Amino acid sequence: MTNLVARLKRLPIAAAANAQLKARLVERDAATIRRRYDREAQRRGLAVPEGSALSDALTRRIGARKAALRWPRPAGDLHLFLAYGVTNWEAVLPEALAPFGTLSSFEWRSHAFDESQPNWQDRRADWNSALRPPVTAANRRRPVDVVVGYLSGYTVAPQMLEQMAAQGAVITNFCFDDKIAWPGPLRGGRRTSTAAIAQAVDLNLSSDPHGAMRYFAHGGLCLFHPEAADPRWY
Repeated sequence: MTNLVARLKRLPIAAAANAQLKARLVERDAATIRRRYDREAQRRGLAVPEGSALSDALTRRIGARKAALRWPRPAGDLHLFLAYGVTNWEAVLPEALAPFGTLSSFEWRSHAFDESQPNWQDRRADWNSALRPPVTAANRRRPVDVVVGYLSGYTVAPQMLEQMAAQGAVITNFCFDDKIAWPGPLRGGRRTSTAAIAQAVDLNLSSDPHGAMRYFAHGGLCLFHPEAADPRWY
């Protein structure tokens, strides 16, 4: 049966039908989640900060760190720390961030950590411990201005991000898969999605234009950050 499905997916008409069906299911799930959080916002009287209100809220949150880091500084003069794992396109991230300045990074799969493996929950604490030395070393070379994470509750503990912030960095995290399965199931005591770390991140970057309310409901600030492509390849 598996082989039959695989062969069908290789047929153009079947592949197109499969893609159309999946797209409709994703949009249906996304709309359901959006309505749920709209009701939650109404119940709690939440108003999502946008535009200048978002900028003001972020400034209040990072004020002391901003002063210590002597911001503003021009792009090209920042020290970024990137925490990510490469499964496919993520390999382009160091190059994409290089114009902002000095880049330090921790690519966890090259350190034998793989969140797709069945034993990940047993190894997750070890991964968080392994992240600390590179962050500390990067700060010794030069204070880290911004942590850029491609992280979720499934990979990182919010306490780890709070420790990075305590060392002086501003924490950002982005997700290109936050339209559905939100806040996600509980695994190992916390949600698998970015909902679990939303409050520990200074600015969450979402690919969902309607995503800000979800993050705000979980205690985080959020900015719409759509996906892009490397023009040399696409």
